[in-house]
Amino acid sequence: MKKRILSLILCAAVLCTACATGGNDNKSDGENIKKNDKPALTVYMLEDDDNVWKSVGAFNTANPEYNVKVEVGISEEDSVTRTDAIKNLNTELMAGEGPDIIFLDGLPIESYIEKGILADLSEPMETLEENGETLFENVASAYEREGKKYAVPAFFSVPIVVGEKGKVNSEDLNVVLKKGEKLSDELIQYLAVNWREAVPMMLLTSWEQIFQGGEVDKELVKVFLENAKSIMENSEVDLSLEYYKYFPPFESMLDRYSGYALDVTGISFGTTPLVMGGLNLVVEQGAAIQSLNNQMEIFYQYLNQGNGKKFLPEEILGVSAVTANKEGAEKFVAYFLSAKNLGTDKYKGQINVNKTCVKNMLPQSEEKKYITSVYLDEEMTKKFEIYEFSPKEAEEFLQFLDEAETPVDVEWMMLEMVLMETKKYVYEGASLEDTINTIAQKMDIYQAE
Repeated sequence: MKKRILSLILCAAVLCTACATGGNDNKSDGENIKKNDKPALTVYMLEDDDNVWKSVGAFNTANPEYNVKVEVGISEEDSVTRTDAIKNLNTELMAGEGPDIIFLDGLPIESYIEKGILADLSEPMETLEENGETLFENVASAYEREGKKYAVPAFFSVPIVVGEKGKVNSEDLNVVLKKGEKLSDELIQYLAVNWREAVPMMLLTSWEQIFQGGEVDKELVKVFLENAKSIMENSEVDLSLEYYKYFPPFESMLDRYSGYALDVTGISFGTTPLVMGGLNLVVEQGAAIQSLNNQMEIFYQYLNQGNGKKFLPEEILGVSAVTANKEGAEKFVAYFLSAKNLGTDKYKGQINVNKTCVKNMLPQSEEKKYITSVYLDEEMTKKFEIYEFSPKEAEEFLQFLDEAETPVDVEWMMLEMVLMETKKYVYEGASLEDTINTIAQKMDIYQAE
């Protein structure tokens, strides 16, 4: 695995420049490393993320006693595949080597917990509490086992559905996949409007039921495939168009994981009475939902909540159980999850595990001041106005987020496999029976590895 390494022991001026520009000069293969006897800390992420680099830089500025390096598993400069990068990392970890701090997105977290690869993060969580910061406890405890927190998501997205009362029955969306029962033609038509979010969200929030305990429920796979095909057939997608050659539908679903962004403007503009997607932004989504709720009669609820109130974890932090610098690793985790880091502009109002931070980001006032407008088209024929929360609405919004209880624990490779097999069924003539069996066989093979 080719490693892109950053040594953040540069002079203050260089550090400031790196954080401000996010340039590539500090992402070379070690040319910026400076030899010293400071404690080394290695931060690993499977895919590159500029915000992580900036947070690492800010941490090192505040804690110059550490020599912090960043490793990226999949780099634009080499041909390492996702599968190869994960295998390389697993080999290091099983040998008791590898990084100190791991961003676990796309990695087999449950396997790491079972094999004792991850350390308990209870101490950095206690540090945050001692500093007066509260967390969304269900999210912070998502990977807690026998009182030990082995991983903590920094951010999360809540799969929700928003519908117009009188046109959509909210109860129909409590469980989206039912054995022997397809979604109604009416719901299919509505969901076809935002197919990019509807198909993967339907799959992700039902994953635990479909692939329960390593067993594949073929009846639920069948229902998912039939619903997905109906949604795509009723969508505006025309594969003969040039656009879809560059942005194929099912590949675009993968590219958006886990940012299946919710957009409620379609309901306001009357183009659809129903949308689903991920709630992960305070203003563009949170305040927008509340503003829409004040303008017309709508409902909003957790998608597929009959199977538990799910959330999609993002930037999931873990620490190696064999790190040689436990104190430094825990200090980094506490910093990364702090309001000081998560509340900065680089994260642009993303909903995160730090409840104190989210509360501070909520735009609220008794008079509910105007924030912005969204327009239907360039001619500005229709507009949707977004206003601040009232204090009561802000508290209700925080309570809604507090209800998120179960992480959607899906490894990226498995999601890719199911969506690509679904693509073959929808667009390439694969039979329903063959697709179901292929998905089951590939899942069995993966589980056995």
